[in-house]
Amino acid sequence: MIEQGQSNQIDAIRNILFGQNMKVYEEEFNRVRKFIADNRAEMEANARLTNEQVMQTIADLERRIMLQMQKNQDELLSAIRKLEDDKLDRRQMGKLLTDIGSHIAL
Repeated sequence: MIEQGQSNQIDAIRNILFGQNMKVYEEEFNRVRKFIADNRAEMEANARLTNEQVMQTIADLERRIMLQMQKNQDELLSAIRKLEDDKLDRRQMGKLLTDIGSHIAL
């Protein structure tokens, strides 16, 4: 009961010093605090969601890049093998022509 009486006295002193508008100000400050807290929670949730989306996009890009690199490597190796085969065919043709030339000369 003493606390209630002290609270009433504090309210009375506050009303004398600041007028009746103090309660209105307190209510407005409380609404602003709640608004800020709600917006902060929403912004944090949005930031987490955005972070997850960015990380997923990065992972997808990494997979696509790795697949493209593998495809490019396979194409390069295939082209190298073809060049080596072409080079081998030229050597064989040169050897055959040399052999034919040797047989004709005999």
